Amino acid sequence: MASEDPPADPAAETSAEVIDTSQQPATCYACGAEVPAGETRCPVCGRRQVRQCYCGALIPVTASRCPECGADWSQSVRVRRKSRSRQLRPLTAARYAGMGALVALLVAGLAHVLVTALAATALGAEEAMPKGVAARVGLALAALGGGIGRAIDLVASHAAALLAGLLVMAVGAAAGVVYYLGRTRILPRLTVKKRTRRKRRR
Repeated sequence: MASEDPPADPAAETSAEVIDTSQQPATCYACGAEVPAGETRCPVCGRRQVRQCYCGALIPVTASRCPECGADWSQSVRVRRKSRSRQLRPLTAARYAGMGALVALLVAGLAHVLVTALAATALGAEEAMPKGVAARVGLALAALGGGIGRAIDLVASHAAALLAGLLVMAVGAAAGVVYYLGRTRILPRLTVKKRTRRKRRR
């Protein structure tokens, strides 16, 4: 009489079944968002969730050892980038709007002070400052044009002295470069190379 095989134990089959974790959703190590199965980047912050080991296997970024070759990744340095969420944040937008308004107000105040000061230089001793913005801007432009003209006349009258000063500065700069080359021993090397080339040509 042939012996019959005992029936398989369903519990044993269940315990021996291997679960593929790559087909299950994971959690981003940075922002905590759910990463769909098979994705290598977080859909919220965009950070990579896997990296390539020396053996070529893809392992999670948070893994301390490679399950394929056993390489140690516990001491590896992971560069953390700022999270760039694509979701609109009303508080952040309001903060930036307030900063922009404050900067615009400061720029407008500085422009008003500058225009008023330039317009005052174009007025006479008994003339009053006009209240209109256009009139003040016109006076400021006139004063600015007169100042540029006086600056050009000043440069033209002292052209010889300016050229002499520029020449002295150029000589001093050349001397400084020569001193630097000699101190770093670059100039002797260049001299030796030139002598070697001349000997080879001869």
